[in-house]
Amino acid sequence: MQRLPIEVVFWLATAGFVGISELLLRGESVATGQRCVDRAERRLLLVGLVLFAAAGCDRFDKVGPPSKQIVVAQAQVPHSLLPMVAKKVGSFNGEGLDVIIKEFATGDDSLKELLGKRADFATVRDVDVMRACLAGEPVLVVATIMRSPVSTKILARRDKGVDRPRDLRGKALGTLKNSGAEYFLARFLKRNCVPPREVRITRAQPSELVQAIVRGDLAAISLGEPFMFNAICELGDKGLVFTDGSLYVETFHIAVTKEYAESNATSIDNFLRALDVAADVAKADPDTAKRIAAGASSISREAMDHFWLTFRFDLSMHEETVDQIRALAQFQAEMEGGPAGPQEPDYPAIFACEFLRRVCPERVTPR
Repeated sequence: MQRLPIEVVFWLATAGFVGISELLLRGESVATGQRCVDRAERRLLLVGLVLFAAAGCDRFDKVGPPSKQIVVAQAQVPHSLLPMVAKKVGSFNGEGLDVIIKEFATGDDSLKELLGKRADFATVRDVDVMRACLAGEPVLVVATIMRSPVSTKILARRDKGVDRPRDLRGKALGTLKNSGAEYFLARFLKRNCVPPREVRITRAQPSELVQAIVRGDLAAISLGEPFMFNAICELGDKGLVFTDGSLYVETFHIAVTKEYAESNATSIDNFLRALDVAADVAKADPDTAKRIAAGASSISREAMDHFWLTFRFDLSMHEETVDQIRALAQFQAEMEGGPAGPQEPDYPAIFACEFLRRVCPERVTPR
């Protein structure tokens, strides 16, 4: 496709995009001003406008100077895709934000950058939120950006005598310590009447666990994506996968500090609006979203295709997520042989739903 001159894109973005999108948001016809489309259709048309303009230039940040600069500490995993998409298609600039993305290997590293006041926003895992709560860190979650009930799973070797969940009894298993995968494994064993004392659990890094099950040192491992994809490919027909979305839902979140939230409510609202547009782009054009995610990580396109449909990218704030963070904290306390702490954190207060309620009230439950 021939790239549009920057002057044309500027005109589209300022005159056409703004004017037409305002009509679409009100559900009015561009020609007559009459009511003509429902909410879902309006959102699809808006995504089309974003993609059309994005085809004309790589990023809207060439168009005009946004008014406020913010820094995002971004975990380099597909789970935290939305800020990268928002940056690429220009929805941050559309909200008056000049966003600098600093990439980190994990959500834990992103959280440290946030707490060190070297970033304004951070993409973090559910277990990162849990640890921050237990440590009494001044962190707030302003939105969940990814949910997946089946990305965390158990992979077993058939040649180790595992054909059903109860066959894990007496076997050597592996998982990542203090992770959602460890929590899922414990609940899965309990659900299938396999006592903890009747299994041998090795806790190691994901790459080590993949190698161990491929060698045959372990009968099964519990991990999330993208690590599990590599192990499944290596084992081929020798492997058997167990999932149970009722036991654990992996989540990724946008976090800020309490101090930042107190004085930057407008910036947070604008940030979430930009992510909401990015979520629509990811749904309407998954190929583009996958390319963006692959460009920010070492994950292959084949792996991305494998687990993409198990990820749900949208902004939300659910009571069930708060309950799961609490359950993760209780599980970690049990594993460490003591109570969670002298006083349980106020988990609902850590999930600051007022920001998302202003942007997408229908995504906050209970409302």
